[in-house]
Amino acid sequence: MGWNMPLLWISLGIILLAVEIFTLTFILLWIGISALAAGIIAFFIPAPGFQLLIFSISSILLLLFTRPLTRKWRSRSPNVPSGVYALIGKEGHAVTELEESKTGEVKIGGEIWSGRSISGLIKEGEKIVVLDVQGVTLIVGKEKEDL
Repeated sequence: MGWNMPLLWISLGIILLAVEIFTLTFILLWIGISALAAGIIAFFIPAPGFQLLIFSISSILLLLFTRPLTRKWRSRSPNVPSGVYALIGKEGHAVTELEESKTGEVKIGGEIWSGRSISGLIKEGEKIVVLDVQGVTLIVGKEKEDL
């Protein structure tokens, strides 16, 4: 087989590593590294069976020992709220009087929003906290003061 097997293994390894860049599964990464290892071995030991053995063993070992580490890393990806939902938990103040049955205006971070109270009457100027979002209306409550 000559130089064909090392080139085959190295090409396979490079292709798998390139695909891993787009998938980020951390499975193709280890298999690609194993293919590269088999390609390096193929330069020195031309036996395809031995190359396949190196590829198989290194793939299994890399997957077994690194999968728990990558699982932890992948599970830490934050579920960051965006858009109007990023306002939940933010504090501001009532621009107009708010009631449960009547929508008014609130100011959060320099922006005026439609708001509705779930904690009864909130007078103009009182501090509020955003509890939920319904459409483009913020559901707010009175801000609890620390005693």
